[in-house]
Amino acid sequence: MRLKDFITKYSDEHDYIFDINKKNKNSPYNILVLVDVRENVTSTMSKERKKICQRACRARRNRIKQKYHYSNIFNRIHGFLATEDQNHNENIPKDKKVFSLSLICSSSYSDKRGVGSILMDTMIDLGKKSNYTDIILEVANEHTAQTESDEESEEESSESEEEYTWSDSSSDEESDEEYGTDINDDLVERLTREFLRKTFRLRTENGCTFPYYNIEEKYINDIIHSYINDEYDSDDYYEYEFPIFDVNEPGEFDYGGYYYNKGKQSQIGLFRFYEKFGFIEDGKLNYEWKAFTTDPFPCLIKSL
Repeated sequence: MRLKDFITKYSDEHDYIFDINKKNKNSPYNILVLVDVRENVTSTMSKERKKICQRACRARRNRIKQKYHYSNIFNRIHGFLATEDQNHNENIPKDKKVFSLSLICSSSYSDKRGVGSILMDTMIDLGKKSNYTDIILEVANEHTAQTESDEESEEESSESEEEYTWSDSSSDEESDEEYGTDINDDLVERLTREFLRKTFRLRTENGCTFPYYNIEEKYINDIIHSYINDEYDSDDYYEYEFPIFDVNEPGEFDYGGYYYNKGKQSQIGLFRFYEKFGFIEDGKLNYEWKAFTTDPFPCLIKSL
């Protein structure tokens, strides 16, 4: 179901005040959530997890329930995806009707298998029924987003760190006054935290295992804020200056260059997942269609 339908359906089970339009007119985003609507199921805990919970102290049981139990209504969401209509992009051919997959995630706390595949199949089916010609996406990673100015940015960040750390709260208060508050703010923040938590994964490198989140909190928050409030500033879309380079001989930081290949290899499993659904790589989405940011993430397209 749509995220807005989920919020409305379970409004009696969360205490957030909200004001949302059933259908968006300004925001290009749509968010779908895979929801467990069964009334006779109370959590996503496996049998093993339930045994651990029963033996745990009260504090730990509460923490486990917050992650798995349906008393936290947002745990009913086992996966989610966000799409963005690309009709604001003037670089896309006029005979194309395109949307992009901005975000997809199966919850790290779900006890179901195949969540990502169900979401992908649903998205493709809805795209066909809505008469889109293509779906596009980019495979984000922490390597490809390198730029030649990274070192300068790190130096500037280091120089300003002390000032930032010790600044008083007056700037935050001024910011709140400048931008104001919205009736949906608390709900957007809660959804952002819940969605981010579901992206939690464990990564193993050099024999060490550590937690990581493959998606930035701000990225999730911006999409949810736009979708819930039906707001979008199209001027932000055109602020990027894309580099001009030789496609046949890309530079280190260009699409097809060193960092592009390093990033692609780091996410080859996800890359293969998209290929399974008929997506093929096409670099022109980045440097001709300018469908995303200037970061040379691997771009894929599926014709509908």
